[in-house]
Amino acid sequence: MGEHSRVLRSIDEHLVMIVQGNGNPSDRVTLRIALQGEGARLPVAVGGAVMERRIVQKVPPVYPANAKAARVQGAVQLGIIIGPDGKVQNVRSVSGVGMLMQAAMDAVKQWVYQPFLLNGQPVSVQTTANVNFVLQ
Repeated sequence: MGEHSRVLRSIDEHLVMIVQGNGNPSDRVTLRIALQGEGARLPVAVGGAVMERRIVQKVPPVYPANAKAARVQGAVQLGIIIGPDGKVQNVRSVSGVGMLMQAAMDAVKQWVYQPFLLNGQPVSVQTTANVNFVLQ
């Protein structure tokens, strides 16, 4: 157990630290603090294609004026956490055109999914969402 984990446990023995990243020091690392024990679950990883079919409310992105003027189009991929209630709780950038990233994130934060069930209980899901920007 690292020093940070010891400090966290000294605050509350039920807290755990989860660090997610790909090991590359130049990339972002996600740090989450969660409850350990019964009832505390990490998000279940589910493919983006599976979750795309479970969208019940899909808010389209607002095309940024500067990207439109520059004739920029393309896809943005986001990593998201969906809560047991089907609402998006967390959004982070994965790949895509920088000029389109914030608009994609703003839209996806409003998406609502059909809750994902595991053993008959709704759970949090970690997945990806793709937003395509195409000029008319």
